[in-house]
Amino acid sequence: MQNEQTPRQTLEAVLVTALIERATTAALKQLVPAALCHTEKGSVIGRFLLALDDGAGHPFNLNDLRRLEHVQLDACLQILAVDHAGRLNVRQRVEKDADGRLVWALLSSMWAPRKPNA
Repeated sequence: MQNEQTPRQTLEAVLVTALIERATTAALKQLVPAALCHTEKGSVIGRFLLALDDGAGHPFNLNDLRRLEHVQLDACLQILAVDHAGRLNVRQRVEKDADGRLVWALLSSMWAPRKPNA
């Protein structure tokens, strides 16, 4: 009985989850379209999102975040915080939306590190 949540605690947990989902959705709606642009900022955002999914396969230099505008930087940091808390798998979240798998494949083809010719 000690570990059972009260109705208030359950409601608070549901509300927190809903707020996080809403903030995450807003941040990704800003970041993903920018990442699909062939620009310096698009490159930074695209590589950042790929690195969150697979840091070993998509290394990312955090200094690159300095190239972003404050609004974009805030959105990236928000996604990073939610990812760090274990509440988000960025790839699954992007792929959950309509055409999400295609969007992720585009991000990967645009911004994944190129392997040198053998």
